[in-house]
Amino acid sequence: QEDLILEDGARRRTRGYLFDTAHELVEFGCTERVCLHLTLPLDCPCSLDTDLVRVNFRCRVDLTVKTVGGSGFSNLRLNLPVTVVHG
Repeated sequence: QEDLILEDGARRRTRGYLFDTAHELVEFGCTERVCLHLTLPLDCPCSLDTDLVRVNFRCRVDLTVKTVGGSGFSNLRLNLPVTVVHG
């Protein structure tokens, strides 16, 4: 996500990126662990934080869980901040 920082300190989102996505079905009582590999392209921007612009990255994990009784679904979201550097 790329944010513009205005003179009054307000922030405005200017651009968003989606680099990779993955999904896995989990069966209750049978699945102990899930490992997913996500890849950033070689030309992706790196994390940046200046007085004028901020480029930050998040790893977002969305879980869809069947409700008790099986009549519907609930969504859980986990956002993890990630620092991207080129080495």
